[in-house]
Amino acid sequence: MNHSASLRKRKTGFAPAKCKSLFIFMAMSGIFLFSCNGNKDFDHSTVIPYLKANGKYTFVNSEGKQVIDKEFSEVSAFKNGIAVVTDSTGEYYINTSGELLFGQKFQKAKSFKDGVGRIKMNGKWGCIDRTGKIVIQLEWEQIGENSDEMISVKRNGFWGFINPEGTLVIPARFSEVKDFKLGFCEVKEGDKTFYIDKKGKAWKD
Repeated sequence: MNHSASLRKRKTGFAPAKCKSLFIFMAMSGIFLFSCNGNKDFDHSTVIPYLKANGKYTFVNSEGKQVIDKEFSEVSAFKNGIAVVTDSTGEYYINTSGELLFGQKFQKAKSFKDGVGRIKMNGKWGCIDRTGKIVIQLEWEQIGENSDEMISVKRNGFWGFINPEGTLVIPARFSEVKDFKLGFCEVKEGDKTFYIDKKGKAWKD
């Protein structure tokens, strides 16, 4: 994280530094972390990630008052009322009151996007919806985000694609893949790099 960005003073007494993905407000007791770039998916000015002087994270309100009485080793910003946090027991989702959501913790958990959160349990990745229901089965070595209604998944060391319902639409046979855009995706198979369509067919000029 680049802390060399220029600072400017505010009436609040905090000094903000604009970084690549966060606004950082520095105070004597710690650092406030705000998502930036106008990302409307993240909640602003309600419950704010806060890096304490002891190196642990918590959450405060816009006045700097701690509102979640817990400390974490890592946190995400709140997105539609849900944040991902990490402590010694695992990674999990909480609401703005700090309560555990979905009744369990995970090996890994990612912020919700397009209504689903990517989770890892017992060494395998899948997705849950906002009720905690598994909507993409935990059977993948890795799983990407939904891009153009296609989700990259890895099995036995190779990448393929599923649709948002979890159905495999392009078998895992590529060593590298990028996100789908406008119906096409760049892939690598063996020593060849080329584009495929959503049916897995190679695109030709």
